[in-house]
Amino acid sequence: MAMGMALECDFGSSPEDTIEVHFIDTPTDRLCSKVVFPLNGWMFPYRMGGNVGVVGQAVTAAELRETTERILKDCGERYGGTTARSPVTAHPIPLYPRDRVHSRRTVLIGDAAGFANPFTGEGMSYAFESANLAASAVEGMLRDGKNLDVYAAGCRRRILNDLSSAALLGPILHWLMGKVELSSFFDQVKQNDSIMKACSGIARGESDWRNLLGKMAPRTISYLLLNNRLIRGKA
Repeated sequence: MAMGMALECDFGSSPEDTIEVHFIDTPTDRLCSKVVFPLNGWMFPYRMGGNVGVVGQAVTAAELRETTERILKDCGERYGGTTARSPVTAHPIPLYPRDRVHSRRTVLIGDAAGFANPFTGEGMSYAFESANLAASAVEGMLRDGKNLDVYAAGCRRRILNDLSSAALLGPILHWLMGKVELSSFFDQVKQNDSIMKACSGIARGESDWRNLLGKMAPRTISYLLLNNRLIRGKA
């Protein structure tokens, strides 16, 4: 499990439509360290406010709360102050899917089935996809007397293969993003048209993480070696 914490707020001015991702405490000074889901945050904009939050693994509630407040303060300084805010809420995020996603009379979808991306923590797309598959399976059961095995098969085909690729790529990128200077890393990634096309395809729902895994895996070492920070051992 990872743990997410978030709140909603209003700003003095509109943040427009830019989604912010905040990388927290990266890069680190340790060459070898345990790979966990890194602490990172976001701001998803609304018309005059946003959803501000953080997610991480092996962190305390105090660290999550302090980081949420830090991101909220940073956004407020750039968007005319924080004029209102909701209470903080928190929820565990599953990083591994369940072995069974249905019983004879029950289906699990979304977070309940463990359908969250182990690299990004994102789960909304999998929630919609699994809900659609579950509805179709239940409809078939009621109409034709079919069992719910068709739901598990659909999840394997449409969701689990994608999550497996993200699970393979995630630890590599989590470790890498903790060691390199991120602006340099993203500059290098942006110059690769095939990787950018794979990323945009995931965002549009036209591709999946298996495609990105194939593009990124052969280049991971080269990105690491090209990064001047790691070569110099600079803090």
